[in-house]
Amino acid sequence: MPDDTDRDSEDRAPTVWEGPSADYDDDGRALSALTYHVVLVTRRRRRLFEDAALAARVETLLSEGARAAGCAIEACEVGPWWVRLAVRAPVTMSPHVVVTHVRRGAAALKGESESARRLGAVFVRRYLVSTGPVSDADCEAFVAGES
Repeated sequence: MPDDTDRDSEDRAPTVWEGPSADYDDDGRALSALTYHVVLVTRRRRRLFEDAALAARVETLLSEGARAAGCAIEACEVGPWWVRLAVRAPVTMSPHVVVTHVRRGAAALKGESESARRLGAVFVRRYLVSTGPVSDADCEAFVAGES
């Protein structure tokens, strides 16, 4: 690794290699620190989560779905018709598998809420996933494009 001690650190842009040290998971084969940032949108952009109790319940169900898959929800933000998550996942799971398991956890809402039951599925199939944080602008653009 190059030594940049002769360059003034204030005058240079940070590189992709710089940043805070991660809290790594160890599964015996690999050390990893994978957090997937996910945005899910309700079907037909129904405002299911304006009800505070339903918003709290979906957060609980998504967390349970993640835990059942061996993942953990690090952060969850629930909007009226969308959910933004930071999901810590093992290195052996693809982003699609992680999202499928997490989203499957919300299926129980159909048995608990008439408005969710009428939708068929709580969330549309399409989702946004990134290994880096999803900005508010990107989240808003994605949510606006889904129905």
